[in-house]
Amino acid sequence: MPSKAKKTEQLDSELKKLNKEIGRRRIQVEHVFGRMKCFKILSCVYRNRRKRLNLRFNLLAGIYNLDWVKDKQLNWLKNDL
Repeated sequence: MPSKAKKTEQLDSELKKLNKEIGRRRIQVEHVFGRMKCFKILSCVYRNRRKRLNLRFNLLAGIYNLDWVKDKQLNWLKNDL
């Protein structure tokens, strides 16, 4: 969790840098969760058997990772040309 300053004091530069780094990593994770929620199974209440939830979640994560890798490769090819 990011550090929070008291009303009368300010954070020192080390804590500000740490907060900035935490924010950078946190926003990346939040973006992944946001993109994963485009799958209906993750955006609403799951009503099926719980033992299949892990399998389905892993499949969706694999689809997301495959899409992410393709985007990175296309960007790399565009920059290479």
